Amino acid sequence: MTGPLVPPTDTPDEHPPIIASSIVFSREALGAMMAEYAVVLDALVSRLLRDDCDSVKVAERAWGELAARWQKQGELREPENLLFQIARLRCIDRQRQLGRHPEDLSDDVEAQLQTAETIINSREFAHDLVLRIDVRRALKQLPLRQRQAAVLAYGWKLPQKLVAALLGATPSQLNNLLRSAKATLTESPVLADYRTPAYEPKVR
Repeated sequence: MTGPLVPPTDTPDEHPPIIASSIVFSREALGAMMAEYAVVLDALVSRLLRDDCDSVKVAERAWGELAARWQKQGELREPENLLFQIARLRCIDRQRQLGRHPEDLSDDVEAQLQTAETIINSREFAHDLVLRIDVRRALKQLPLRQRQAAVLAYGWKLPQKLVAALLGATPSQLNNLLRSAKATLTESPVLADYRTPAYEPKVR
């Protein structure tokens, strides 16, 4: 199944502290998770596997593995994080079976362009003039972790806690990555001609 990614429940620039409690396994709890995350998981898996005919099976396998682990342990803290981590690993397995080099989530062109849109609309740029292709060029020059954080949050529009889970980062570390990514993009030589007159690059 393909479909649009679900908008994040919080914006990338607002990351309130999250205190997670364990959730006891039950059919109702699993059903609630499926209602909330099935569409975004299907879209992510489909795009990573380039609409491979087995993308639905990969997503179903991720749900099955989550349910099995959850039931065995009795309760899990933030099971949705585990779900997306499992799905990412199964996508890598499938890509290898197809003879493809496993793609990084930040390599998705559509997500990169959506990330560019978000950056263009920030106050640092005269956004009516910025070309998405130039922002994408600057984005591809970011350090890997910064690029991954930016594309997952701004491009894939995943909730902050899922971005952190996929990157193996804490919410605080993710915050720092997003701030650094935006600062690096703002000061990129590729985008120098688009900065607003009031913008002053940081003195290093």
